[in-house]
Amino acid sequence: MPIARGLKRKNKTLLKKKPRNAKDIPKQKKLRKNDDEEISSSEDDFSGDGGHYSEHSEEEYEEPQVTVSEQAKKLLDDLSKVPARAEESESESDEDDVDIDTIARPLKRPEQLREEIAHKKMADLVFINDETVFRYRPHRFSPICIAVSSTGNFVVSCSKDGTVVKFDVKLHKKCAQLSSDKKDPKFHKGLVTCVAISPDDKYLVTGGADQIIKVWNFETLAHIKDFAGHRGAITSLVFRHNFSGQLFSASKDRSIKAWSLDEMGFVDTMYGHQDIIPQLDMLSRNRVLSCGAQDRTVRLFKIAEESHLVFNGYADAISIDTIAMINEDHFVSGSIDG
Repeated sequence: MPIARGLKRKNKTLLKKKPRNAKDIPKQKKLRKNDDEEISSSEDDFSGDGGHYSEHSEEEYEEPQVTVSEQAKKLLDDLSKVPARAEESESESDEDDVDIDTIARPLKRPEQLREEIAHKKMADLVFINDETVFRYRPHRFSPICIAVSSTGNFVVSCSKDGTVVKFDVKLHKKCAQLSSDKKDPKFHKGLVTCVAISPDDKYLVTGGADQIIKVWNFETLAHIKDFAGHRGAITSLVFRHNFSGQLFSASKDRSIKAWSLDEMGFVDTMYGHQDIIPQLDMLSRNRVLSCGAQDRTVRLFKIAEESHLVFNGYADAISIDTIAMINEDHFVSGSIDG
C-alpha cells in the first residue's frame, strides 16, 4: 500500500505544478477556437443546404467550347463544299453558287467591314451614262497627260504631236492652244510630257523632254517663267492641294524637285529611287508619293522631316508605273503586269 500512496502524491504534485507561461494558455485556447471557426466557415462554403456538396453541371463549362468547335467545323465544311459546287455550277444556274466572300465575311473584323462598305458606297456613287459623256479630238496623235481645273470648267491636255490644248467643258470648245516651235524660245523644244494646274487656277505648268519646266498664266496662256535643274526629261508634275505656291516635279534623272511659285525659284531636291519616276501624287499634307518603275518601290517623302518611307512591291512585280492617293492615309499603285 505504501507504493500506491506514493503514486497518488506524485500525481497531486504534478497537478499542482503550473507552467512557466501560464498566461499563454487562454491565448492558445482562443487560437484554437478561431481555427475551429475558420475551418467551419470554409466547410460551409463547400456545403450547400443540408450540408451537401453543391456540384456545377459540366454543360455550363462545355457549352462555349462546343459552340466554338461547332462553328469551326461548319466553316470548314462550307469551305470544302466550294470547289465541288464550283464544278457543279457549270451545269447549274448562278443562284446555286457559293460565294467565298459571304462565308468569310463573319470572320472579318468590324473595322474591316466598315472600310469595305465605305469604299463600296463611294464607288456606287459614281454613275456614268451616255448623256453626261461627250467626246472631242483636239490632237492629231494620242494625248499623254490631262489636267482638270479646280472648278471643273476647263481641261488642259498635251499630246504626242507637241501641242497643249485648253478646252472649255461647258461650252464644248477649244479656248487656246500652244504648239511646239523650235524658233520660239518661250515654248518647249521637244515633246511636252506632262501638265498641271495650280489649285487656285492661276498657273499652268508644263514639263517636257527638253528637261525644262515652264510656268504659264492659266487664263491667257502667257509665258511667265522657266525652271531648269533636272538632268532628264520631266515625267510628272503635281501641286500641293490648297497650296498653289508649292510645285513638285519628277524626272528620268531619278530625282524629285520642289519649287516655289510664290518666289518663282528652286527649293529642294529629294533622292531615293533607283529608276525613273513615272508619276507623283499628293494631297494637303506636306508629303509627296512617288513610284519608281523597275525599282519596284513606292516612296512617301516627308518634306518637313526630310525623310521618306519605302513600300516594296510584291515579289513577282515587274515595275510600278502609276499611283494615286485615296486619302491622306491610303494610296493605290498599278503595275505593268496588270
